[in-house]
Formats: sequence, C-alpha cells, structure tokens
Amino acid sequence: GATATDDTDGDLTAKIVETIIGPDSSSIQPPVSSFQTPGLYTITYTATDAAGNSASVSRLVTVVASTTTP
Repeated sequence: GATATDDTDGDLTAKIVETIIGPDSSSIQPPVSSFQTPGLYTITYTATDAAGNSASVSRLVTVVASTTTP
C-alpha cells in the first residue's frame, strides 16, 4: 500500500489510484492477490490534489512459481 499527504489538502490516501502492469505488459485490476502468473509486476500509486498536482511512485514485485505440491 501507500499513503499520501498534501500541505493544503491534508490526507490524500483515499484518493490514491493503483495501477498494476503484469509480466506480459497487460493491465491488471487490483487487488495485489490477483498476481497468479509468475513474473515481474509493476505497481504504480498516483495521488492528485485539488489543484491538479500529482505524484507517483512505482514498486516492482517479483512473483515466483510455487515449489511445493498442493
């Protein structure tokens, strides 16, 4: 997850938009539990204040195949 604050607007955490790009460059709908396929995922969090200023941060997540038998 992520949090966001602004000097004027205060807490913007509820306004964060999460974008997930999967290993095949396709867009995936949150939540993170939708990571079913092994590979590298990019999660980008973007917050925008009332004045239209925005900031983003991205995180890379590597999903590996399970090595255990269910």
